[in-house]
Amino acid sequence: METDATEIIKHATELAKHYGLTINAGKCRSTQRDQEVTFLGAPVSRQRLSIATKAIAKATEALGLVMKAPITHHAKLTLTRINVIPMANYAPLVEMDSPLDDYESFDKRVGEALAGMLDSSPARWVEFLAAPKSNGGLGVHLPGAYHKHLRNAFNTLGVGTGHREGVAPRTDLHIDNCSYANLVLGSLMMLPDDAFRRLSVRCGLGPISPTDRHLSSNCVLCGARMHEDHIQNCIHTQLYRITRHDTIGYWLHDHIATRRKWTVIHEQKTWVEHANANQKPDLFLPDTNQAIDVGIVQPKSVASYYKAKIQAYGARTMPIILGTNGTIHEESRKHLEYLGVDIPKFMAYAIFVIEYQHHKATIDYMARVNSGLKGKMAAATDGRALS
Repeated sequence: METDATEIIKHATELAKHYGLTINAGKCRSTQRDQEVTFLGAPVSRQRLSIATKAIAKATEALGLVMKAPITHHAKLTLTRINVIPMANYAPLVEMDSPLDDYESFDKRVGEALAGMLDSSPARWVEFLAAPKSNGGLGVHLPGAYHKHLRNAFNTLGVGTGHREGVAPRTDLHIDNCSYANLVLGSLMMLPDDAFRRLSVRCGLGPISPTDRHLSSNCVLCGARMHEDHIQNCIHTQLYRITRHDTIGYWLHDHIATRRKWTVIHEQKTWVEHANANQKPDLFLPDTNQAIDVGIVQPKSVASYYKAKIQAYGARTMPIILGTNGTIHEESRKHLEYLGVDIPKFMAYAIFVIEYQHHKATIDYMARVNSGLKGKMAAATDGRALS
């Protein structure tokens, strides 16, 4: 132990000089208990002045508990990013020596655990977690991926003030084609597993097999041709489309009324002055004599639907047209900027509503299909159970 203590004190003295500190080696003591060395009241490795081993062990144990828990995939991701990873990523901010290899191994474990939920790429999950939100990721400070940035922040520590700079983002990391889906995955609005899978695939976190399985080429409820989004458009799930539309409209109403302090009126029929007066925009702004109409359509129809709204309600209408894949018409984006809307916040909420209503519509649709099949089977067997 004498050699270990001497080496630790010597190494600590050298590192302390870098930060303007002086260690009186004659008054330093170290102790060892159960293979753990304690120096200046803090546990350290016998090889390094690091708490990596203990921090990573606790975080890894917590990660295993989260992944075994009977909760949704989204809940597992949320607990991992806000509870598990911080159990390890604080260490590079406070330790004198910081072993990069150990932290990179921990990052890999996190990626493997999350990838196991969807049979996807662990490396892609690590990249998705580490990329800033503005670049399509979640902006999580993984201790391996952010090691250099965490250490740079550590090196700005002012000994006299205790102040240090924040951790810089990994601007070199980009997740393409994620649209605003990452903001939903990084929010506390919990998605059911099927919606979580759809958004994960959109962010390149597949491969995933489709969750919407069709029983035939034609819808068994309405007879229309089945296609990728028919369940959401089927006449038997119209209620969910209405709920989806109205929920997003109410969010805009509340935002404009509270942020802009404008008067907002729902569905002002007198706004339409031509023969097609049975149609009316969703929101009317009497203070500026403008109207707002919300539409959620298939991505290929976004442009034509925007144009149709202008033709129906006039040039002073601001159509807010969203694609079911989380995209938004460019002119609609400009309207939201004019209205002072926090666009990322709005899009995260809108995508959550779209995906959640897709989930509910699918459950209702399949329940109706199963009920119809049971009825046909009962009629074919005169109510007798099949052997």
